[in-house]
Amino acid sequence: MTRSLRKLTQKSLHQLLSSHLSNSLALQSQEKDQENFALTKFLSLAPRKALGKFLGASLASLALAIPCPSLAAEAINITLKSISFDITLADLELLANEGKVSANLGFVKAASKPGQIESLRALLQTSFDFNPTALSQFLALPEGDVLLARLGSLIIENDSIAGATPRSSTELLQETILAASVHPDGISLLNIVRQYPRKRLTLDVSQALELISENSDFYIRRPEVIRAIQEQANRDRLPTARRFENLTQPGPLTWRRQPLTFRTPSRPSFSLADLYIPKRPISPLSINGETAAPKTPIIVLSHGLGSNRRTFAYLAEHWTSYGYAVLVLEHNETSTDRFSRFLSGLAAPPSARELLRRPQDITAALDHLTQRAQTNPALANLDLEAVGVAGQSLGGYTALAAGGAQINRPQLNRYCPEEVSRFSLNISIPLQCRILDLPQDISLETRDKRVTAVLAINPLTSQIFGRAGLEPLNIPVMLVAGTHDYVAPALPEQLQPFQWLKTPNKYLLLVNNGTHFTFIGDDGSSEVVALPESLLGPNNKLAQPGLKAMGLAFFNRHLRGEAQYSDYLNQNYADSLTRSPVDYSLVQTLPESLSQDSNAQVREKNGMALKP
Repeated sequence: MTRSLRKLTQKSLHQLLSSHLSNSLALQSQEKDQENFALTKFLSLAPRKALGKFLGASLASLALAIPCPSLAAEAINITLKSISFDITLADLELLANEGKVSANLGFVKAASKPGQIESLRALLQTSFDFNPTALSQFLALPEGDVLLARLGSLIIENDSIAGATPRSSTELLQETILAASVHPDGISLLNIVRQYPRKRLTLDVSQALELISENSDFYIRRPEVIRAIQEQANRDRLPTARRFENLTQPGPLTWRRQPLTFRTPSRPSFSLADLYIPKRPISPLSINGETAAPKTPIIVLSHGLGSNRRTFAYLAEHWTSYGYAVLVLEHNETSTDRFSRFLSGLAAPPSARELLRRPQDITAALDHLTQRAQTNPALANLDLEAVGVAGQSLGGYTALAAGGAQINRPQLNRYCPEEVSRFSLNISIPLQCRILDLPQDISLETRDKRVTAVLAINPLTSQIFGRAGLEPLNIPVMLVAGTHDYVAPALPEQLQPFQWLKTPNKYLLLVNNGTHFTFIGDDGSSEVVALPESLLGPNNKLAQPGLKAMGLAFFNRHLRGEAQYSDYLNQNYADSLTRSPVDYSLVQTLPESLSQDSNAQVREKNGMALKP
């Protein structure tokens, strides 16, 4: 997924939604005249004090559990079985704007743990400015339908307007989100409530509690998980006093970039790629007394959704300066240009078949180079029999699939139909479930036996591979996870899958304060609208040197076979890569406290197995 979106025209959508916005605001004004949002007395046999603590803790926990604004607990009606009461918009605005807890919210404060009220206030203050055109196009995707269905499962629709056509909570949510996107206040929890075209937004607390119990474990326990992995990394330190090379600095070699065009058989059009080649070979190799230039190892780079072959040019240039050839692919249907055209309404959305075409691109590109090398002396020295692959996000999935991870249709068949009907914080799941749109008889084989090492950054794995799909992966693998990744969360998408890997050469690089966008470079696009800073995280320039160096050490050890770089694949070296506030923890096994399965049913259902 790209770090930013091209600036798109908004005029037509803005006109359409402005009309709705005016009608919505007028309707809300009428409804507020009809009914005051006051705190209703509890209508339950349960003691008020106990119930207040229960609901207060639930609201506070929900505020901590949800990392970005969607629905959460706003000026909404809280419904739990026979209990129903309203929380006023004015009370929440007072908390957001002045940090004051009104008497009506006293039970929330009484039941909250230290810091939770501050977290709730921060959540209420958070607002995102999304491009309305891009947002409307996303909501038109199957993934958008699933997201709306998830959010709608949290809402009980029990109010109607006289003379109006009944609509589902999903339809109302789509209308509300789009209205908020063109409002000056942007998309925030408070503004979602203001734009909701009903008397009240009624939250199904039972669904909310299920959301918390099944999906919020990592967000609530994040400090504990980070600390446990840091402690494990420290226990695994090698007893070495050696001095390390500074692998963050460019290597000694110059390079040239050669554009390539190749054809993947399943694609209707040609694909583009850039091949970075060192300008001079590394030191000659002596074989049986004869000097010969060694083979040049090759690494293939795969970008994520909405990126292009320039996104990771910084990695290609760095690794090429150390003697690698680096082939950077551009996957047509999910590239920056194609995805931007879709978001502007000028192209169709990416197809489910793209999940198969991406690893097939790797095979087709390697076949193309093999054929070209027979007649092109500049390519004749490439080692095309032992290839490394690196990728980020959807590109991380692509790298693992090409390396031998198997797409797991049975796992998806079990999980995906139920997933649509409930909310999850893991927003990568709908994309993984798209594989079920393919015909049952289509081959899901994606492995290329030439791939001998994989570096997967923020990959999508939990359901599209699952345990059964990752266990056959028997080559060296490094997974990179960000502690603040809200697109492919670390717990279900990297930490749990890391436990499933059976290969003896596996590494987990946990990036503290890293997000899904931490390692995405500048793709050369102009006129971009930046994503919200809360999603982007720290300046990516702080993190890029660490990935350049750790990726280089990984491929030096497992592609070139240089044993001395084993020492670099350790916390001793990872410490030297820290650029505050980004730091790294490198482990080869998860700490025992995190590696035990907590609940087999939850594991199969949610792809989560850390101890509660």
